[in-house]
Amino acid sequence: MKKKLLGTVALSISLAACGGGGGGSAPTTTPSTSSGVSTAPAPGTSSGGSTAPAPSTSSGGSTAPAPGTSSGGSTAPAPSTSSGGSTAPAPVPAPSTLINVPFAGDNVSLRVPIERELNREINSAGYLLQKFTITDSNIARVHAGYTNVDAYNAVNLAYAHARFYNGFSQTVSIIGSKGFHKDWEEFKSKTIKSHVPLTGSAAGTIDGFAAILAGSGKNGAVKGVAFDAALHVGEFDEAPGDPNKYPLGDGLADVIRDARANGSVVSLTTIQKLALDRLSYSDVLKQIASNPKKSLAENWASSSFRLISSSSLRGKYISHFDDFIDAISYFTTQGVWVLPGYEFDKGKGINFIAGLPMQVKALKETSLVVASALQKNDASGKLASMKLYDNGSKYNAGCFQAASYCLSAPASVYTLRNYRMPSQPVEHVQSTNFINGAAITAGGVALVTRAFPKLRTSEIVDRLLASANNRFDTFKKAGTTTFANGFKHDYSEEFGHGLLDLKAALEPIGSIGLPVKTKVSEGIRSVSEFGLTYSTAVSPSINKALSNIKFTVFDSLGAPFVSSGEALMQSQGAQLSNQLEGLTSETSHERAGTAASFAGFSFSRQNAPIKVKDWQLGFGSTKQITGSLGFVAAPVQAVNNATSVMGLADGGLAVGAVKRDDQFSYGLMSFMDAQEAQKEKLGLGASAAYNFDNGAKLSLGVSAMRENGSYLGLGFANSNKHTEQYAAFTSTVNAGFQLPLADMSLFANAELGLAQGQAAGLITDIESSVLTGFTLGASMTDVALGNDRLTFTLSQPLHLETGSMTLRLPNDRNKDGTVLYKSQTVDFTKAVRQWDMGFEYQAQLSDATQWRFGGALEINDNGRAGETGATIMSAITHRF
Repeated sequence: MKKKLLGTVALSISLAACGGGGGGSAPTTTPSTSSGVSTAPAPGTSSGGSTAPAPSTSSGGSTAPAPGTSSGGSTAPAPSTSSGGSTAPAPVPAPSTLINVPFAGDNVSLRVPIERELNREINSAGYLLQKFTITDSNIARVHAGYTNVDAYNAVNLAYAHARFYNGFSQTVSIIGSKGFHKDWEEFKSKTIKSHVPLTGSAAGTIDGFAAILAGSGKNGAVKGVAFDAALHVGEFDEAPGDPNKYPLGDGLADVIRDARANGSVVSLTTIQKLALDRLSYSDVLKQIASNPKKSLAENWASSSFRLISSSSLRGKYISHFDDFIDAISYFTTQGVWVLPGYEFDKGKGINFIAGLPMQVKALKETSLVVASALQKNDASGKLASMKLYDNGSKYNAGCFQAASYCLSAPASVYTLRNYRMPSQPVEHVQSTNFINGAAITAGGVALVTRAFPKLRTSEIVDRLLASANNRFDTFKKAGTTTFANGFKHDYSEEFGHGLLDLKAALEPIGSIGLPVKTKVSEGIRSVSEFGLTYSTAVSPSINKALSNIKFTVFDSLGAPFVSSGEALMQSQGAQLSNQLEGLTSETSHERAGTAASFAGFSFSRQNAPIKVKDWQLGFGSTKQITGSLGFVAAPVQAVNNATSVMGLADGGLAVGAVKRDDQFSYGLMSFMDAQEAQKEKLGLGASAAYNFDNGAKLSLGVSAMRENGSYLGLGFANSNKHTEQYAAFTSTVNAGFQLPLADMSLFANAELGLAQGQAAGLITDIESSVLTGFTLGASMTDVALGNDRLTFTLSQPLHLETGSMTLRLPNDRNKDGTVLYKSQTVDFTKAVRQWDMGFEYQAQLSDATQWRFGGALEINDNGRAGETGATIMSAITHRF
């Protein structure tokens, strides 16, 4: 066979003009003996640190001794301006105008904040209070260099506040030593709840922590993380004269139950002792190992020297301990239990209260331990390093044995000074403490719960852990937690999962997509895996239905994000390669002649017919055979929209048979298109033509086509990702006419069909539908150069005249993780009819050189009323 080299120069100009988001499985942890930086960074783009520059002036610094002692530190005057904190209802943000950018929420109008809103928060009085430089000699000595990050910017709090997550309509709980002063500016405008009346007469020991958690921010007061939340307070004497009045014996369980009854979504517990002795988790663990048959309460009591010496107290506190476990377990069905992470004696590990979730399964998944640390950013404002807080004594912050359910948060915060009597003036300090990080995190829990009200307590905990920033140089991997849907995140013994990052917690974690089953924990697939191939007949109707709706997508951890239906809208992909192939093919210069003589049932010259008695058999592409037998008229190459269902199988292989009888001709054909895996098309047809004496020709035909994996061309873009597939059976009646006039030929083809479909994926039902398509055209020869041809066409691509389909899209989820769906009807009759006008000029410049030039104008492009699209193509083909 003669080899040919085709040299092709092609030019295509595309013009477009516009006219006229159980539900989650329990995470598993895998300890590791390796060290080094985490190999599974938190998702999102957040660096975990602020890019806002540190202020040029210092607000003073302070240090804090171990919990339970005075916070000390130098004072800093409160600014005279208000931070703007308010208990008025949070403003309702405008719906998102960003397409394909999901945002958190329970299907209300929530959106990603813009830069102006972020700057407003960062530069508000409440945030300016937090910008400082640590100058205290002890902090500078122990934590040299960790002086350039303020607490709120370190955890990206402004991002949450700018999205109006501020504690509104929520209640947060704090439990600590006596001395809460509800009349101080941070609290006097808030709703304060308690199980028993608050005395307010003792030196305040939890004021500073409560201000960080939920300070109002009014009139120069500290602005807390959940500044608009109501506050439930439980205060206890950790050194009472009566040994029966330690927290467990003084109603701790009742306070916890009351906090739950008042709707608290988080409880921050700052007390160090449940009873007479302060215990490490390792102390109790030794007792458990020695006495495995005893209850947790008995082994705890046996670890306390002072309880061992008094059998009567021991019995009472064992009972109180069991009641406390019941109460806190019940609380965590509604809210998160937050505990500061530190050790009492270096080398002994986590304190017992923080280690308690390791012995109570229900608490392990619903509790957060927080290690207070200091941060250091690099020049770009990203987190570079962290160091655990210690004050040089035997106390030391850290996660230790609780690392798998622990994270870190800033130790230094501007807040109220603790240990102030009511008669003393209010004093604000830069406090550095083992508990401050837990107070920040507890407030963060409230904000994330507000953003995702359909998540269970355990899912809120998972979200904060999995989004923590562990991308800094002092992070040494100790193990990996595998969360829902296989998302992994590393943790270290020092910092747990890393630095609290509220921005990352409010954004999608891991992948984002649509659920594959009824529970969000049973798998999430990317939205792209549900993407559909474009169908000229169906896609315009789907796009119209999607244009005004929203649906819910889910991230790896099962959190819902609301997205615009436009994220699922289909566009007609670029068909340049196919169009150029047709424009430059060796047989394309014969196409117009073939179209004009369709009723003669002549076959392509490259596939010479085979004579069998009175019949001639021919082989070729579906496009060639159906055109030869009069089923379709070949439009100009620039027009890319099928006017017949057989046009959906243009690239397939076909066989045709023709019999002539005087002025009548009869044709049979069958075809198969298996170019795309799992998208096979099989069809057959019969036609008859009559040749008039004046050269006019009329043909009538019937056909049937079976699609596997698609419905009128609509199918999964990634079919191998799905077990259920689309399918269709379409039967059609076709008519064609040709009229030669001197150097001109007029031609027309029309199709009427009935399509029946099988639904799959997001489409749950397809009605039987009537479809139409047609082409009108004129072809002229010897127009300018003598050996040339000019063709014009007007066509209506396949259009559904009746019928509908049903889209089933996720709309929300339940607390248990069950996905809720909403059905949307796609009415085929609502789609706007598209019209295509095309032209093509071809000239044989020499025996070896051909020039072709064409274009198309698409009115109501892609079924969108008033929109137009245009294509211009040119090709020169030279055969060597």
